[in-house]
Amino acid sequence: MKKSDLKKLKQSQLIKLLLKQDAQQVSQMNKPVPAPRMVKPILKPRKSVKQMVKEYEENIIAPPLQFQDGYRPVAEPRTIKPPAAALRTK
Repeated sequence: MKKSDLKKLKQSQLIKLLLKQDAQQVSQMNKPVPAPRMVKPILKPRKSVKQMVKEYEENIIAPPLQFQDGYRPVAEPRTIKPPAAALRTK
């Protein structure tokens, strides 16, 4: 309603209108708020230890050759000479 409409109302009509609004607000306040339900998650069944060890051993990656037993490094031949300026010190 506009202000001009409210000014035209009689005092008794204005009181009834305000009481009506208060009753609506009170009824909205009194509504119970539903509590959130705490739902526990469903846990996955555990695997047996033997099965987990088997999967772990299957996923092991073999180390590179340079870290295996009996490995001897072979020096690569040098094809590029270092610059002479790098050998001198000031």
